[in-house]
Amino acid sequence: MKQQKCFFLPLLLTAAALLNGCSKKESPSATPEEDVRVGTLAVNTARSTFYIDSEAIDNNGDGSPTNPLKSFPALMFPGEYSGQTSFLTSGDVVYIHGTFTNPALFIPPIGGITLRNWDQGDGLPLITFRDGQGIFIKNTQDIVIDGLRIQGPSVMYNIQANSNNNPFTNGWTFTSGAIAQPRGCAVINNPTRNPSAGDDARLNAVAEFFNGNGISIANSHSVVVRNCEIFECTAAGIGVSSSDNLLIEKNIVHKNAYWSQLSTSGISILNSKDFNLPSYYNSYYGNIIRSNRVYSNANKVGYAGRGECQIVDGNGIIIDLNSNADQDNPIQYPRYSLIENNICYNNGAKGIHIYASKYIDILNNTCYNNGRSNIPNPSGTFNTDGEISVNSATDINVYSNIMYAGTEVTAKTLNSGAITTTGYNLHFNSADRAASTDIVGANPLFVTAGSDFRLRRVSPAINSGSSVSRQFSIADFLGLARVGTRDIGAYEFSGTLTSSFTMEAEVTRLVNANIAQGQNSSGNSFVDYVPNAATSSITWYANVPTTLNNYKLTFRYANASGTTRNLNISVNGTPRGTVSFPATAAWNAWTNSTVLTIPLNSGTENRIVASTAAGAEGPNIDYISITP
Repeated sequence: MKQQKCFFLPLLLTAAALLNGCSKKESPSATPEEDVRVGTLAVNTARSTFYIDSEAIDNNGDGSPTNPLKSFPALMFPGEYSGQTSFLTSGDVVYIHGTFTNPALFIPPIGGITLRNWDQGDGLPLITFRDGQGIFIKNTQDIVIDGLRIQGPSVMYNIQANSNNNPFTNGWTFTSGAIAQPRGCAVINNPTRNPSAGDDARLNAVAEFFNGNGISIANSHSVVVRNCEIFECTAAGIGVSSSDNLLIEKNIVHKNAYWSQLSTSGISILNSKDFNLPSYYNSYYGNIIRSNRVYSNANKVGYAGRGECQIVDGNGIIIDLNSNADQDNPIQYPRYSLIENNICYNNGAKGIHIYASKYIDILNNTCYNNGRSNIPNPSGTFNTDGEISVNSATDINVYSNIMYAGTEVTAKTLNSGAITTTGYNLHFNSADRAASTDIVGANPLFVTAGSDFRLRRVSPAINSGSSVSRQFSIADFLGLARVGTRDIGAYEFSGTLTSSFTMEAEVTRLVNANIAQGQNSSGNSFVDYVPNAATSSITWYANVPTTLNNYKLTFRYANASGTTRNLNISVNGTPRGTVSFPATAAWNAWTNSTVLTIPLNSGTENRIVASTAAGAEGPNIDYISITP
């Protein structure tokens, strides 16, 4: 059918015009995971698609791929209290490309809306916000958020931390390196505060700048958040309350929760609510948090709900109060939740924390060096719980996890008042409440502790996990099936070469290179070299069973630049030649490079580095293959 052409007056874009034959219809394309998590609203066969690109010439487009909108129309996402109705209908998909500032994306409560990366080979779209929430999902269902970058305003506050702003004129001040949040007790208890002079009004006017989640989900069910990067939000990266049937997977969540007084964390689920869903929402687990990389989230403001302004949270992942029946959730949450294959490291409080909750399986996570908060409580003490903590909870299963504690904190798996079964975990630098099947005191031997959490060939975590159902995840962080005797932690070991072996680019050491997602890449992630850098490099660490001088090295790459790009290859510090990467048809048109022959040694980790020349640009790299 020939596409209808639509014309609009300048700056006039109406819902009727967009819906009057100007949007592309498509058949359902939900993934199998979405089929489980969302209902018929999000896969409506009559759904419309809209394309939005901040790099479009103007906002007079018809929302098609060839004539996209430049920004979000006001009536696409009207505010919660605007009194207006969105022109979107259940099943609509909005594809996004480019950079957007403060778009105020309140998802309309009609249900069945998808926001997805419009993949053009140059990274995920970026949504930045200063006040409110990055994306707000409330009183709705069947929502998919896939492949977006969401950035909060924490960097702005970090920069201003070097000034001495008056909290009653600008709304914040800084003492001892910590921000005095407008509604935090450090300001509320300030003896110079004068409510009658309007101090409270000024504080309240700016408080919303300090309590913004990247993605906020409230009183909703059947929501998928995947393949997103969420960072530098003043409150939670992903904050959920009174919701059900969630899938949160394959996200990168970092540097959130610094400035809120609400004790937020990287990924937080509070007061799970049973929506008594119909049978087509067919899943044993109500909520799933899976294969996320969660790091450097922390609280820098004391919790105002406690008199001494105590640092309470700033966890990587928390499920909180899902066994409490209250006026909002009169029935205790009856379904199991699953936390599996997450990598949680360098967070201010716990890597994974369960509080006053029940029915949770915690399987095959890797938690490293958490409990990093350097802000003492008023008594001068610090939070000493490090890796996985279960407190005041029942029916919690903790199996096949790696807990690598810093020397000053505890790899704690159980606190007082918790009824928990544990086993086949690995504890390093601590042995708190270890089970008889746990490994205690053995270094898990990551490829690179702190960045690459794959296991070395001699790791004690290999073949040491549980093989009992619901005591291990069926696939690892990258989707590799766990078969035979399973490993402990987020990664199954696959580094010992038998015939041929692939190594993903995104789980390596990167210098001036970024992890990107999408593009039909393996594991849904690849590496993009930073242009015009002094040098950019990817480093792999390979174990092989036999020393040979003629291993074959091949790169899976894409290069839609139109010109050939080159990478210099070295092995164990010795240059081994240059590999050329001719142009490909598109950034998602992956192909294999020419073969480079390299020597590799058994019994040690071989360091393979692929670097650009100074100022040069490299191709996108998905993975390398090594064949004897």
